[in-house]
Amino acid sequence: MTLESRRTYYDHEPAYRRIMKRDGRGWDDLHERKRSSDSYLSLERFLDSRWFSSMPGPVRALDLGCGGGQATIRLAQRGCQVCGIDFSETAIELARRNISSAGVRAHVIVGDVLRLESFADDEFDLIVDNHLLHCIIAPTDRFELIGSLRRVLRPGGRLFSETMTAEGVLDMDAFEIDPATRVNRNHTRFWTTRAEFNALLHSVDFAILDQFSRVQNEVPAPGELMVSIAERGLRQD
Repeated sequence: MTLESRRTYYDHEPAYRRIMKRDGRGWDDLHERKRSSDSYLSLERFLDSRWFSSMPGPVRALDLGCGGGQATIRLAQRGCQVCGIDFSETAIELARRNISSAGVRAHVIVGDVLRLESFADDEFDLIVDNHLLHCIIAPTDRFELIGSLRRVLRPGGRLFSETMTAEGVLDMDAFEIDPATRVNRNHTRFWTTRAEFNALLHSVDFAILDQFSRVQNEVPAPGELMVSIAERGLRQD
């Protein structure tokens, strides 16, 4: 897959250009009609939990698909040495502005999350997927991504993930989802099942520490969000 085909496949550059044009700060500002947003409630719950507090600091964190840096900023405010990565150049420009306004220290870069070539093996203690994985459609790409995460996460390091799922009530027609593939008509979102997601993690030696579903406040909502906290095992390749 070429760089440009990936841009149309999972990149949000056009959306972030619209956000910047209307002086927005991040993804929740995409639509002119403001909606109740709880995009970071689960991340904040994780940061208040023993799963985070028990990690020795300073925690080196990677924010996948960081967008305007809202999760990156929250991690930095908790004392993490954090790097955010996004395929969208405009998202990274927004993130740098937001980080500066928040008065925190964080590093954000333009890059491809499927390869993470800028990072060394075992570089991070924590990886955050706050709504990135459901933008990765092809099974081979999802496996490539999770393998890259394992490479850059140290043994015993933790993964936080909140991703859209087909669990619970999901109106396939309302959201133009193909029931056979669980991919939407625009080929920009994939709704996983809990079994598929857990099998993907287990295939690269991640153990599930905690997992629960969160129903979004929007009505109708595009499926349940599944929150997972996992730990990289000690297996040597």
